[in-house]
Amino acid sequence: MGNLHADREILRPLAERYSAIAHQDIQRQRMERYYRTTGLQEVRPVVLIDEVPWGEIRDEALVNRCELPEYRQLEGLLRCALYQWEHFQV
Repeated sequence: MGNLHADREILRPLAERYSAIAHQDIQRQRMERYYRTTGLQEVRPVVLIDEVPWGEIRDEALVNRCELPEYRQLEGLLRCALYQWEHFQV
C-alpha cells in the first residue's frame, strides 16, 4: 500500500510549478496567437509538439516517485508537461 502523505508531498511542488507556468503572461499571448491563427490572421505560425517519445527520454526529471497508481499517473502527466515547458519552447 502506498503512502498517501508522501505522494501528496511529491505532487504538491509539481502542481505549484505547473500552476505558476500556466499563469504566466506568455500563456495569454500564446492563446491570443492561437485565436488569430484560427481566425486566419497573419501571425507567426503556431508549432505544436504532440508526438514525444517519452519512453526513449532518459532524464531524472521524468522519473515517477509516487507509489499509489492514480497519483503516479497524475505525477507522470505533470512531469511530462513541465519537461516540455523546460525543453521544447517554440
